Amino acid sequence: MFPLFRGPVTLFWHFREGADDFGCTLHRMTNKFDDGNIISQKIVKIEDGVSQSKTMELLAESSGNLVMRMLGDIEEGQLTEKFQDNTHASYQTFPENNDYSI
Repeated sequence: MFPLFRGPVTLFWHFREGADDFGCTLHRMTNKFDDGNIISQKIVKIEDGVSQSKTMELLAESSGNLVMRMLGDIEEGQLTEKFQDNTHASYQTFPENNDYSI
């Protein structure tokens, strides 16, 4: 989960690396890619055999819930942010042909 697998195709790298935990993260945007403070995160368990499209659906639903919670926190003046520890970060580019083989 963020800041792991930063980049344009995070789901590909989650599946490719056999990650057990998927998740969604809301973070403050900065002028650097995927680098702002973390506002909220949620781990989403994805069972073996679940398709990419179903994974995207589950993550989109969780992301929507995070946004709603964030808006409530803003309205109540309770929004908090956590500094993103870049020592645990990774960045993956678009896959190359050899990344599609096992």
